[in-house]
Amino acid sequence: MALINKIREKSGLAVGIITVGLILFLLGGDLLGPSSRILGRGTSNTIGEIAGESISLEQYQMVLDELQLNYSLQTGRKPNEAELSSLRQQAWEYLIVQVGFGQQYDNLGIVVTSDEMIDMVQGKNLDPQIVQAFTNPQTGEFDKENVVNYLQNLGSLPPEQQALWYNFEKQMRDGRRRLKYDNLIVKSSFVTEEEAKQDYKEQYDVADVKYLYVPYRSINDSLVEASNAELEKYLSAHKDQYQVEDSRSIRYVSFSVVPSAKDSADIRQELADLKAQFMSTVDDSTFAIINTEGVNAYQSLTVDQLPGELADHIEELKAGEVEGPVQVGNAYNLYKISNIGAGENYVAKASHILIKAADESNAAKAEAKRKAQDVLKKARAGEDFAQLARENSEGPTGPRGGDLGWFAEGRMVKPFSDAVFASSRAGVINKVVETEYGFHIIKVDHAKTNTLYKVAVIEKELTPSDETIDAAYKKADYFASTSNNLEEFEANAKEEGMNTRSALKIEAGDQRIGALGSARPIVRWAFKDAAVGGVSPVFDLDNEYVVAVLTGKVAKGTASLESVKGQIERKVKDEKKAEMIKAKLSGSNLAEMGSSYGSDAKEYSTTGLKLSSNSLPNVGFAPEAVGLAFGLEKGQVSSPIATENGVIVMELNNKVAAADVTDYSSYKKQLMDKMLNREAYNLSETVKEASDIKDERYNFF
Repeated sequence: MALINKIREKSGLAVGIITVGLILFLLGGDLLGPSSRILGRGTSNTIGEIAGESISLEQYQMVLDELQLNYSLQTGRKPNEAELSSLRQQAWEYLIVQVGFGQQYDNLGIVVTSDEMIDMVQGKNLDPQIVQAFTNPQTGEFDKENVVNYLQNLGSLPPEQQALWYNFEKQMRDGRRRLKYDNLIVKSSFVTEEEAKQDYKEQYDVADVKYLYVPYRSINDSLVEASNAELEKYLSAHKDQYQVEDSRSIRYVSFSVVPSAKDSADIRQELADLKAQFMSTVDDSTFAIINTEGVNAYQSLTVDQLPGELADHIEELKAGEVEGPVQVGNAYNLYKISNIGAGENYVAKASHILIKAADESNAAKAEAKRKAQDVLKKARAGEDFAQLARENSEGPTGPRGGDLGWFAEGRMVKPFSDAVFASSRAGVINKVVETEYGFHIIKVDHAKTNTLYKVAVIEKELTPSDETIDAAYKKADYFASTSNNLEEFEANAKEEGMNTRSALKIEAGDQRIGALGSARPIVRWAFKDAAVGGVSPVFDLDNEYVVAVLTGKVAKGTASLESVKGQIERKVKDEKKAEMIKAKLSGSNLAEMGSSYGSDAKEYSTTGLKLSSNSLPNVGFAPEAVGLAFGLEKGQVSSPIATENGVIVMELNNKVAAADVTDYSSYKKQLMDKMLNREAYNLSETVKEASDIKDERYNFF
């Protein structure tokens, strides 16, 4: 995991090192001490359990600190809240791997000896990260002497650099243990000749079948009953299919904190007050930088780069004038044209009508060119160009009148660009221009220009005022204080004309809830403090206040009958319907069986059915029926079989077995590649499942 970025030799030689992080003492040992404001005295600091091992907050925080430090080293800044949430999850996943796999390593006696470590650092089997770290950036060559010199001087280096190295060694050791473990699995995986042969047959054996299909919907639900005892029995027999994680369900209302009309008026007034000063100031760039909330306070722009508010009337722009305030997205801007001069690059504005040939033949091209010339005549005669484009153009700009806007010289295909930039005035070009896309009728809306504008910008973001924020909070707080249970919550929402929203199956590690971003405080409340029916305090989430009510708790394990009753009731009723359908099907062939059942029994056929298929036309998912078909002899009719959507009777018309091949090695390789591609993921998931993970980080984060 750790990558070396910088290691400094005693002589001052710098060698690049990137690391997962430092040992905790580099961040301050008392961070998690007895007097820590995070833990507090007497507070349990267990955040979960992995493979029977309790995970302390100190353990978790150490890994998180390492990841945070690594992030800061790589980006040059601290992670923001969203990035920190991601790092918290990475820290937890790391501990799952460390503890879960660590037990596997110990059980199997997988170790990395001191000799192996030496070999990885300066021997014949160098770790790739060592090679990367100690490769001379000037020559691109790895020099083992640099490694030896560095290690000889390690004891004289500052403590933090020593810690970097020791942490890096630990990561190399962990990586090698995982490699050994993976190799135990990979090297013991194999595909037999029979498996390869079966895979070949599944791909290339084909069958021609007929089948009778009776959907379960042919029997009205009212004719079938499913008692609670039957539902409980089904759930008990199929409990592996109905396993759930710890989760919570809530309903919530949101009070948006958006700028009011007064907030908007205040921002406009603030900019209006600045406008006179902006116009009279001599140092435009400094004035803009001091007063703007944006990032681009002063720029040199060609016409095509100008904000739309300026580009729309470039002929009227004059140096020293200030435009605005104008609204741009969620902000209001003032623009000052500091200077108008000449630049090196030309831009132009044009519209076009594109006529495409039906194909690549000369006849088709001649016809397209003739049509283009007819349209050109109309445009030259004064007909509305935009309307002609909407009626005739086959290009994507047709619906908007052919407008291409401003563009720089060379941006369009060469014949088109040459024609536009050769024109010295606005108007329709007097010839059809051919490009790889077709034939173009071109109108130059503004002739080429190399005018360069120096523009100073003052941007003020339109944000809610304290007054607006306070009003929204008071409304949310009143709602929360007058809602003591679910009934009152719903009644208050109805009275206020607010929509309540549901969020189901919220898990302990979730960061979002439905459309709510950064909803971690609600998740913590739902898992740590809330009782079913309890109403939350007001949560401040970005630009909205949220009040929630806990509507349900689900414990890890087999789902309750109530929570899956609808699904199970459908399964039990379908089983009963299958028996009822089978009882009505009589006869020795599909026609007789269909006739005995009635019009809801439909007969279908399909050719080229493969054993690898898992569905049938007009039926849907039915792998049982596909397998049954390939087990029949030609002309044989099967017994009725229950599938997901109904009962099916199969009849085999013909089956063509793929010719045997002398060498199945390519099929063995295909199967082996598939197996190995899934190996790492399956291995991780298996270890996770066996670790019986309990995530209780919500008590702290």
